[in-house]
Amino acid sequence: YTGQSLTLTFAIDPLGGSGGARLALDEVSLGSTAPDLWVDGGLPPSSPPDAVFGLAVQAGNRGGGQAAGATLTVSLPVGLSYAGADPLPLTTGPFVVWQLPAMPGGAPAPTIALTLSVDSGAAGAVLTPSFMIASATPELELVNNTWQASLFIGYRVHLPAAKAP
Repeated sequence: YTGQSLTLTFAIDPLGGSGGARLALDEVSLGSTAPDLWVDGGLPPSSPPDAVFGLAVQAGNRGGGQAAGATLTVSLPVGLSYAGADPLPLTTGPFVVWQLPAMPGGAPAPTIALTLSVDSGAAGAVLTPSFMIASATPELELVNNTWQASLFIGYRVHLPAAKAP
C-alpha cells in the first residue's frame, strides 16, 4: 500500500474503567498509548542455610504511556524472610510491597536493594520467590509483570576427580 490512501474505520464499545482505545498497525499507532511494566530480580542460584544475602530488584516502564499508581510486590515463600531494603517498603512479611512513583514511558523505576534471610530449617529446599509489578493504568502486555527464580538452599560440594591407579 505504499503511496496509496487507506481508510480504516473502527468502532469501540468502551466499558467503564477499561482505559483508552488503541489500534496498532506495524509502525503506525493510533489512539492512546499504554504502559508496559516489567520487573526483574537478581537472585543467586543458591544460598547456604541461615545466611543473609542481598539482591537488586529492577523494574520500569517500556511502553509509551505513563504508568500511574504502580506497586511492586515480592512474595516470599516459607524459608525466606525479609531482612531489610532500600528504599523501605510499605509492608513486610511474606508479601513485601513498595508503592512506586508514576513512571513515564521508557522510564526505569528506582532500583530496590533487598536483603533476605534464609531460615536454618530450609536446608535442601528449593525456594521460589516471585516478583510482581502492577499499575492502576491498564496494560496490554502483562507477561513481563511477573518474575520468578528458584533458589537452592544448601551447600554445593565439588569433589576432585580421582585418578584410577
